[in-house]
Parts: sequence; structure tokens; C-alpha cells
Amino acid sequence: MLESLGHGCPVVSYDINYGPNEMVQDHLNGRLLPAGDFGKLYRTLFDLLSHREKIRFYSQNAPESMYPYQADQVQKVWGNFMSKKK
Repeated sequence: MLESLGHGCPVVSYDINYGPNEMVQDHLNGRLLPAGDFGKLYRTLFDLLSHREKIRFYSQNAPESMYPYQADQVQKVWGNFMSKKK
């Protein structure tokens, strides 16, 4: 998902417990759907393919969602974590 977002590719994902909702902001850089809802997945993909402006909007917002995962940001988080463990 991070690689997709970093290249400006919006993500359509199920909102499961591990990861997607930390990276994808529904209706901002992609879509989060209820887990296992195949009907919603179909309707969402059909809607996106029918409304290219939504894809463009999500694509424009996708790269900035990468900020917390950039090397310098991860380094700060780990540095703070490690300094508290001493």
C-alpha cells in the first residue's frame, strides 16, 4: 500500500485490523470498505471507474500520506523509543 500511495496510486482496501486504516484515509487518498463486503467493493470500483475525477483527487492526495513513513520520520520515532528504553 505504501508503495502505491507513494506513486500517487489510490488504494481501495478492506478496513481490517492490520494496517490499511493507518495509511488510507477514506475519501481522501483512497477507499476503505467493510471487510468482506464484495458488493461494496464492486460498487466502489465501478464508481471510481465511472468518475475519473475521484481517482485524480485521491491520486493528488496519496503521496502526502507517505510522510509518517519517510526515513527521517521513522528514525525519529525509533530514536525516541530507544532513548526511553535506556
